[in-house]
Amino acid sequence: MRAAPRRREQRRRPRRATVALVAVLLAAAGCTGSEEPTDESSSTHVSVHELDGARVDLLAADVPIAELPETTDREASGLPPTLGIEPGQDLPGLAATDQPVRAVMLRQAETSARVHLVLYLPGAEEEYVEVDRELHGRLQDGPEPLTPQSSWISRDGHQVVVPQPGAVVVVDVAGGSVSEVAIPDETVAQAGWTASGDLLAQGRTAAWRVSDGTATRDHGSTATTSRRLITSSPGHLSMASYDEDGGIAGDRGPMPGPVNSVLGPTAVSPQGRAAAAVSLLPPVAADLGADEAIYISAPDATDDARILAFERGEGSFSGPQPSGWSGERVLLSSTFTQTQPWILEYDPAEGAVARVAELTGYVGGPRPKPGELVLHPALASPWPAVGAD
Repeated sequence: MRAAPRRREQRRRPRRATVALVAVLLAAAGCTGSEEPTDESSSTHVSVHELDGARVDLLAADVPIAELPETTDREASGLPPTLGIEPGQDLPGLAATDQPVRAVMLRQAETSARVHLVLYLPGAEEEYVEVDRELHGRLQDGPEPLTPQSSWISRDGHQVVVPQPGAVVVVDVAGGSVSEVAIPDETVAQAGWTASGDLLAQGRTAAWRVSDGTATRDHGSTATTSRRLITSSPGHLSMASYDEDGGIAGDRGPMPGPVNSVLGPTAVSPQGRAAAAVSLLPPVAADLGADEAIYISAPDATDDARILAFERGEGSFSGPQPSGWSGERVLLSSTFTQTQPWILEYDPAEGAVARVAELTGYVGGPRPKPGELVLHPALASPWPAVGAD
């Protein structure tokens, strides 16, 4: 096992001249970078770089995920060593419970292009339950599939909302019931809960606020997270902030880091860190050998940003997305779980990466069979849920 770090060190040396060239290119574009790896990471699998005012931790591709160290704080994560179900496993239906939802998953239904919602309820009599309601596996607003989001889960963990074409499906976990609210918008693709408990849905051109079973158009800027990372153009990353009702409260930018674009939703920690999947500026991506990364802002939105980049290579962690938080550590899952069926955690302070949970039931492939889980799970944020003991 000692030979692997030496190989990585040897691999870095030829790159240093290229890093210097990248630094020149970045400087010409108004960015700054360092020529060599900077501060050490506590992980032997991570090399550290300073680029455009952000620390970039690069996870080596030649390290099998199963060989990463295990999390040292499983209780804080709220996750077992193995998360998921067996393909085709019979699950009980939804029943009223006081236990909050930790994770939501989607399972292929018997009907083509339809899925069922699966909930993980740690501590409940039945920890995995399947909601008996067929959902559209693809939405009207483009070819992308319905993808689990942390925003679906209410802050107290007792309700889950799923966007559907022209509607939202609301699961009352505490009451053991399922309802549907019609929305006059076939392009609804996102839904979630504000800090004040309101339900919001977002279509292609309009936002909708749902109250007492009725959807009304919301003409203000709305979001289900307190912060959102946005790129207006390559290299120009900003962060919008929102009040507890989902209205825009301000923005900050440009944020540091060689970010080309934001690739998914933002997951916000209870301490105020914002995390999102990003692509890196092409010259940086070419030098580091890493196309995909996770950007993490500082809690106070200062310039102290962190980026976890994933070195390109066979077996690398592909399509990373922030799935939630475990204290100050961001939890990551892969959108290509057939190649890396794990949830990882990243500690931005230590620059360390650890494995948290192996995912089961995600067989993968373009045409999942009935009973298989699809895509990746999403985790409740915050956790423990607000109001939980």
